[in-house]
Amino acid sequence: MNSTVIVEILLGVLTVVVGVVTFIAASRGQAEASKAVRAGVDAEAYERARDSYESALKTLREELVACRSDLASARTDITALRGEIARLRLHLRNRQ
Repeated sequence: MNSTVIVEILLGVLTVVVGVVTFIAASRGQAEASKAVRAGVDAEAYERARDSYESALKTLREELVACRSDLASARTDITALRGEIARLRLHLRNRQ
């Protein structure tokens, strides 16, 4: 073999090696880009879920405050009714 053939073979091998390295680098780059996009989508989904959770929690807290207020009002009514019952019982006893 003469030197020209050896140089052509080495250039061919070098071209194949550069092509393989370029392909591997491009594949890794695509995988990293895909991971970045997925992480961005996951972050957005997390934010939406958090907002939904916080909104539901706020609504439940407001309902709890309203329930506590209703309970306090019902207790006041019950106390007043018990007093009225006691008064009526006393009145009935006095009439007998």
